[in-house]
Amino acid sequence: MINYGYGLTNISLTKYMIASVLGIIPGTVVFLNFGATSTNVFSKEFLIASLLVILLTVGSIYLSKLVEKREQQKKSANE
Repeated sequence: MINYGYGLTNISLTKYMIASVLGIIPGTVVFLNFGATSTNVFSKEFLIASLLVILLTVGSIYLSKLVEKREQQKKSANE
């Protein structure tokens, strides 16, 4: 559904594709690593993979809050 929604915006296909790839790759790599190391949950590799999942989650939340704050600042500056 989101892809159809972006088709209705003024975002160019190139920018949409670049943003999609950059947005998908980090999570894919982290979760693939997490899954690959989950066969031995007591290993150092699994601990690192788990920390990366947590870091990715916290980083995503922080980034979304930062973007939301900037958008609110832009709105208040335009009013």
